[in-house]
Amino acid sequence: MKTGIKWATYPSRITLSELTTIEFAGDLPPTDNVRALLRAARGHPTVKVIKRKIECGQITEAQIESFVDEILKEGFQNGVRFSYEHTLIALASIMMERDTPFAKRYLSELADLGRSCEFVTSGRAAAEALREMQR
Repeated sequence: MKTGIKWATYPSRITLSELTTIEFAGDLPPTDNVRALLRAARGHPTVKVIKRKIECGQITEAQIESFVDEILKEGFQNGVRFSYEHTLIALASIMMERDTPFAKRYLSELADLGRSCEFVTSGRAAAEALREMQR
């Protein structure tokens, strides 16, 4: 049966900003176990849609970079855990399955940030994602 709906454009209402919602954060397990967080993020329906949109070019790496810059400006406070760590972890779960220079740079830079108290969990998740990529 033809519906006239192309998968590449469905569902169009989901955007990167969905990853910043309280609802999305609440769907991830309340743990610092980065493997569990990456697995939960990878399996989340919103992350799956965003991953497909990236794969088909509806969301570009430049848009991801701009989005991350925006949430860093909005949510970063020196000495305080970053309020959008769940967002960075979700993006790490997508990037770990992409073999692109951008994905490797995203994970590497986030892993480096993990040395600070603001990004401890997302940084550890990025480091784990890099290890997974190399397997």
